[in-house]
Amino acid sequence: MRKKQKAGVRTTELSNALYIHCGLSLSTFCLLTSKDTYSVLLFGSEHKLVGNLTFSKKNDILVNMSIKALFLDLDGTLLTSDKKVSTVTLSTLAKCKECGIKLFVATGRSPRSIANLDWGISNLVDGGVFCNGGQIMINEKETFAYIPDNVSRAIVEAVDKYEGLNIALHLKSHDEKWAFRFPLSDFGYKMWGMPPSDARILDKNKNLETVKILIFNGGEMDWKKKINEELVTELEAICKNSAQFYLAERGTVISIGAKDTSKKTGVERIRERLGLEKDEVAVFGDDFNDFEMISEYKHSVAMGNAEEAIKKAATHITLTSDEDGVHYAIANILKLI
Repeated sequence: MRKKQKAGVRTTELSNALYIHCGLSLSTFCLLTSKDTYSVLLFGSEHKLVGNLTFSKKNDILVNMSIKALFLDLDGTLLTSDKKVSTVTLSTLAKCKECGIKLFVATGRSPRSIANLDWGISNLVDGGVFCNGGQIMINEKETFAYIPDNVSRAIVEAVDKYEGLNIALHLKSHDEKWAFRFPLSDFGYKMWGMPPSDARILDKNKNLETVKILIFNGGEMDWKKKINEELVTELEAICKNSAQFYLAERGTVISIGAKDTSKKTGVERIRERLGLEKDEVAVFGDDFNDFEMISEYKHSVAMGNAEEAIKKAATHITLTSDEDGVHYAIANILKLI
């Protein structure tokens, strides 16, 4: 039995460096070795076992084997500012996959973004939390949560009062059809990951029960023009007890989902289905729709470009998305590869 070392302090056993990534107030730890595997038993008061970490020696480097699944936000996290995944980050994710770590996205986007946009991650991910928890995919099985028709109608009517604002509804269908107030630009359809033929013009005479609603400026998302504050207040009131409301992308986009859904609830459903403990999951994010998820897990990583509230809620802060922050966190903070 050894005296407790502070998190991040180097210890030595059999000439190998070991970092204790626990973030807990522990009195002792015990190091067990078996060939190239190192198990660290973590004890609290009265010598009660409170947890464990497992490391494996690969290329003379100890890598953390305790984390078995990663949940990654897309925009502002995995994606750079020009909406790409860097080759460095792709290589890092592939290495995680080789180590047996499951990879999931946790995004406000729909699955179409993964399938149709050339990001190079479709063959790496095992599923994900989409539409901020409104759609969950694992092992090719999907589950949905819906915004009621009357709530969707109230939102559409509120937006109709503002010229130039577009609204997009992810309709209740398994073929992922979207209805828009007015058509997108060619670039907008490309970024949406759909051909114009798959888009629909919003028909208020039809059932508007929907998975997700997005409100933004123009024929493509204008990342500079903020949503009118009066509309934000009105929509918050409509959604208060009926739907999940997020003001995202520095106030330029409103995302609305089903009541009691979030990225956290989606991550929890997948985690429980995989039979994992919370400490076996790591989550990454940058925006307000990541807050519940980032706040829930010990292994949480905020991007260097994240909102301040996300940074304060996270256990770790990495580099920005344009500086390969996901790669840096996996390799140098969580030490998974």
